Amino acid sequence: MVQQQASCTGGPLDKPGWRRGRGSPPEPRTSSLRGRAFYARSKAVAEPPFGQIKQARGFRQLLLRGLEKARGEWALICLGHNLLKLHRAQAGA
Repeated sequence: MVQQQASCTGGPLDKPGWRRGRGSPPEPRTSSLRGRAFYARSKAVAEPPFGQIKQARGFRQLLLRGLEKARGEWALICLGHNLLKLHRAQAGA
């Protein structure tokens, strides 16, 4: 039998800075200047390579099954991406 509660207040998501269902970061991380700079940099640094691999290379899904094989396939894709970046950098210099 499932026990029912009268209300859902007082839980871990009732803290300031959290909005239910929106996935926003907690307030303490972005309330300081250092926290805001870190959060902004983490968004800018991580996402462009994934977008470039998906858009320019047309890579949408892994072809191999299993974690070890998938990691190997992803490593080859990243290697190709980085080699193309190096080639373009040398050609432009």
